[in-house]
Amino acid sequence: MDCTPRSPELLWERTASPSRVFARLEGEHEAAVLVVGGDYGGLSTALHLAELGVRVALLEAEDVGHGGSGRNNGQIIPHHASHAPTEIEQRFGVERGRRLNRFVRDAAAYTFDLIRRHGIECDAVQNGWVQPAHVGSKLARSRLLAE
Repeated sequence: MDCTPRSPELLWERTASPSRVFARLEGEHEAAVLVVGGDYGGLSTALHLAELGVRVALLEAEDVGHGGSGRNNGQIIPHHASHAPTEIEQRFGVERGRRLNRFVRDAAAYTFDLIRRHGIECDAVQNGWVQPAHVGSKLARSRLLAE
């Protein structure tokens, strides 16, 4: 059971444009691929399949982005949450680690490109981020990431 309250206390809910309302799915429908769940992963999967010409249907029981995708703080930060890029290379090997690091590095630019290309109205702003360091160990990690 999802005990997370849907509350107007969330800034994004108070400031976002109203969600688009879709008709309830009824009757028979055909698609080559059915995507279940309208979170970022499901939306991205459906979009990319449709761009390839695949007939795709997406089903979501709640509002689009209702789950974890709709509960983030709206930031797109291109870095690993728990590991420095050098640690990724050590863990997965230099070649695979560098590919993964490039993928993560370029994810924000790719996301903003999708927003522009599809004219998605979401108040997106691409202007960097702040990485606070409230203790010495976090400061050391921030320095490592900057390097």
